[in-house]
Amino acid sequence: MKGFSLIILFSLLINIAGYSQEDDPIINEPKLFADFLMGPYLFIDHIQYDAVMLFGSRLGYDISNSFSFIVEYVVGQQEDEFGTLGMTHHASIHSSFYLLSKEKKITPYIYAGGGFLEFKAFTKDKYGIGLYGGSGIENNLRELLKSFIEFRYLNISSFGWSAKHEIGVFWGIRLKF
Repeated sequence: MKGFSLIILFSLLINIAGYSQEDDPIINEPKLFADFLMGPYLFIDHIQYDAVMLFGSRLGYDISNSFSFIVEYVVGQQEDEFGTLGMTHHASIHSSFYLLSKEKKITPYIYAGGGFLEFKAFTKDKYGIGLYGGSGIENNLRELLKSFIEFRYLNISSFGWSAKHEIGVFWGIRLKF
């Protein structure tokens, strides 16, 4: 995982080093967007359950043609290893960096962020912080409609220094307005 993180960081630094305002024209399309997404968090380090299917929404703002800022909330329901029903909530913020122009049919991007993570209504509620980074692909379907799929490395800690390593996959649609 450290090698993957270093590759992503190195790629981001190379792209930012070559970035200039002249290369990034003002976007002629709406800057606000809303995402509707779903996907699983696949838990590698054993916690109360193996995976949870999450559903949620995002509200985002295109700062430029290359950068976006996003607020995200996802929630899922599952049973733990003892058969107790529980909920997972994840509220976070992140920023995205687009590697190619958004006018292309398929646009890859990388992102990083974090926020509050809660496992509720199990035998014992657990609260924590989820920091993540990943990459995705955005597909232009129509002028104001896009689809996306993204992969996420998630590091969960219980307000401490020890953390669990997880993987997430999300897919959904983006509406520009």
